[in-house]
Amino acid sequence: MNQFIKETGLICFIAFFLSLLTWCFHPDTPNFHKNDLEEGSILLKTALQSNERVLWVDARSKENFENDHIPGAVLLNEDNWEYLLAKFMEKWKQDFKVIVYCDSQSCKTSKYVAQRLQDELQLENIYTLHGGWQTWMIEQNQ
Repeated sequence: MNQFIKETGLICFIAFFLSLLTWCFHPDTPNFHKNDLEEGSILLKTALQSNERVLWVDARSKENFENDHIPGAVLLNEDNWEYLLAKFMEKWKQDFKVIVYCDSQSCKTSKYVAQRLQDELQLENIYTLHGGWQTWMIEQNQ
């Protein structure tokens, strides 16, 4: 019986340790312990407190966009770039701050869309939302 308790304790300790490692290093873990922003990223709090007019750009799939999105957002992803770009241009104004988001911090789609807007259209004032859609949902559920 004593050996059983020792082995059970060891298994529980190993499971806890591996869970902790996963939480610390998994790419989809929210960056609660990291305050550094990548260049071109913006925090949701900063975006919401801005006095500038914001055009939200959803770089996720059409299905995800149709399911739910940030109010007023326009869909723009690489699946149907030319068609979606025309829709973006209908809403875009020169004085807008453009904030592109995708599913989570580990998602790179928002960075590709933001870079493409900068390269192809020479637009400025373009940011990616730090934490993406996942951050928006966490904020809305608090």
